[in-house]
Amino acid sequence: MDGPQANDDRREVLRQASVALGGRPVTLWEVSAKAELDPRLSSDPAPAHHATHLDVDSTLRRWSISIMQGSRWVGCRLDREGPWVIAPVRTRPPAPPPGGRERRSGERLTLELAGLCDRVIVMSRGRIVDEIRGDDLGERRIVEAIVGSKATAAQSLTAGRGPS
Repeated sequence: MDGPQANDDRREVLRQASVALGGRPVTLWEVSAKAELDPRLSSDPAPAHHATHLDVDSTLRRWSISIMQGSRWVGCRLDREGPWVIAPVRTRPPAPPPGGRERRSGERLTLELAGLCDRVIVMSRGRIVDEIRGDDLGERRIVEAIVGSKATAAQSLTAGRGPS
């Protein structure tokens, strides 16, 4: 399930987010070494330039959001030439709103949920042993992480027994 299948699965998440957002194209970007957002995947297999070209300066930097190389963002335009709604790709949902009163729009919440689907956290015995994201995300890599964590756990148990 690596390679093309992994991208197909991620594109399906973006397609479903697009449906929830009224058919607007949803794009996944990754920050390059030049601090530019490179489109990595879109809900539309052949997206138009306006659906994937995000102006970093007017969208992120004006809000004083740090742009870290390798970070990923998911977003869509509210209309063809209108403002963008974007959300960072995270490993965990953001904290609940202060006072329990939600201020984020439905569009933003939809994108945050889509962004949570871009990586897999592998846990063993209550601890995170691996995080697989982006282009590495695939069935083979997940199995490798699980098998590796089981082997490490078995070695720890054997080491604790001492000589037999």
